[in-house]
Amino acid sequence: MKPLLGILFLIVCGCTNQIELNTPKEQFIITGNTYHEFQGYQSRSSSSKDFPQGSQISFFSKGGINCENVILTYQGNCWQHDLKWEKAPQAAHIQAYYPEYPSNTSELYDSNGVLKDILSCNQQVNYQSNINLSFSHLFALLNLEAKPYINSEIKQIGICTSKSITAIEPYSGDIVWNEQPSSMQYLDKREDGVYSFIIPPTNALDISIELVFLNGEKKTLPIQTRKYLHNKKYSCQLISKEHEPGIYSVEDMIAFAHLFNGKEYNGRTLDEFATTIQGKTTYKLYKDLYFTEEDNKRMQGIGHHDSNDGIEFSDCFDGMGHTIHQLHLSFDYPIKNYNFALFYKVGKNGIIKNLTLEKCSFNGQHYRYFESTIGIIVAKNEGLIEHCQCISSAIKYTNHDVIMGGIASRNLSSGIIKDCASIQNDFNSQLNYKFHAGGICGYNHGEILNCFAANCTYAPRTYSGGISSNSTSDSKTINCYTYQLEKEIPQGGISYECSTSSIIQYCYYIQKNIIGDSKKKLPYTYKYNPERMTVYIKDAYNNWPLIKVLNDWVDNKAPISYPQYHFSAWTESQDPPIILEVP
Repeated sequence: MKPLLGILFLIVCGCTNQIELNTPKEQFIITGNTYHEFQGYQSRSSSSKDFPQGSQISFFSKGGINCENVILTYQGNCWQHDLKWEKAPQAAHIQAYYPEYPSNTSELYDSNGVLKDILSCNQQVNYQSNINLSFSHLFALLNLEAKPYINSEIKQIGICTSKSITAIEPYSGDIVWNEQPSSMQYLDKREDGVYSFIIPPTNALDISIELVFLNGEKKTLPIQTRKYLHNKKYSCQLISKEHEPGIYSVEDMIAFAHLFNGKEYNGRTLDEFATTIQGKTTYKLYKDLYFTEEDNKRMQGIGHHDSNDGIEFSDCFDGMGHTIHQLHLSFDYPIKNYNFALFYKVGKNGIIKNLTLEKCSFNGQHYRYFESTIGIIVAKNEGLIEHCQCISSAIKYTNHDVIMGGIASRNLSSGIIKDCASIQNDFNSQLNYKFHAGGICGYNHGEILNCFAANCTYAPRTYSGGISSNSTSDSKTINCYTYQLEKEIPQGGISYECSTSSIIQYCYYIQKNIIGDSKKKLPYTYKYNPERMTVYIKDAYNNWPLIKVLNDWVDNKAPISYPQYHFSAWTESQDPPIILEVP
């Protein structure tokens, strides 16, 4: 009988101990006095600062902790409070603000009508856990940078936004909008020429800038409608055409193309468009350009190559985030230039960046004895193409021996294409021959990094791949994805042909095969679910959001492999559902 009593005693003791372990721990500690600075567009990382002793925040919580606008003070190493966990086990959904929560609209703006900078922290905390707070900016930051020759004449700078904020939902941090424009918000002259405005983050915001000069004159300037994200920093330079060389019109672009190709144009010179600093010449595009039918007749591709001469682009062309619309270039047999795009060839020191081509087309006739390379932005690239997009554009060519690419036709061994997108482009040959086409480039001999292609169409009988048609020896395609590539593209979700020495890693696709001409297994490449936009990572034995794994490479792998570059982060959109953040 004694052994049985001993067993019963142990069982009862065990149950008693288990009950004691489930007793709620009402008290908890709140730490974390860190907040992140505004992030620049080129990187998701940002520096951080600490709240000083005595700082106060507003604290809201629902669920496992229930409170409304409790003021917490930072003393020692934690936020002082007398809050407790509820007895019912559930997570706490917390929201904190610094400075204290603005209870009405007037508290969102200062006496000059300028939106205040508010830090917030939104977290879900497991039951009975301690809390560690980390704050970021609830709104966005716009820096207007006035050149010295402008700033010397300024008395004030003001901005007006097409939307304003009436309130903040206290428990979620969601913004309550007023669809009416804000009043003009003014800042007095700053000697450094930098005017910083807090602006509301929204998918489509119009901003008007008003310059008030010392002589009493006023000038209003619009900023193109765009998306602004919370905790992000944006910059806009205030310049004058009379002082800053560059391309400001379609006529300027036509003149630039002629002059670069060595042809005279109405007495103009390349110096009108060029800025040279430390030996590097940059041509900047300061306006969106809309080409007419007459304009297209006078426009020509930049650079050329024939049997007698060749002109490649070895400078920097900075699109400054602007778009060239409805550029249509064509060439007929017989032709001398069978390498064709907006830029014939980017040399090893050349850079094309921050440029979008939309609703453009490149058409050519059959040129029997030569292989043709046709791109939308560049035919042959030996340099750097970054932050460029081609949207709703087309290449049509009546030759079976042709290589087509959305960004470039051939990305040569020293060429790098990074942070680029090819969206809704059409690759077509009117002859019933097979030809090569890739969403980003036709033949990749170099590196394609952090790019995507979406909703592109390919004519029948195409050696086609989502990113490239051919990944040749020692080429690299890394951290790219493709989405809804349509019609006749049975071969490769990423590439049609793939050399044994080429590297394709961290690439994601929908098609049956990642490459079309081989059953070769490629490590760190995955097929993803287009309905859920998730990917099963074998090493982690789990499904992850595709945007998370793309940004993981940008944040954690790229700084090790490519420390010399900044890469754009990925963000959610409608169609396609994941895009690159625009500079």
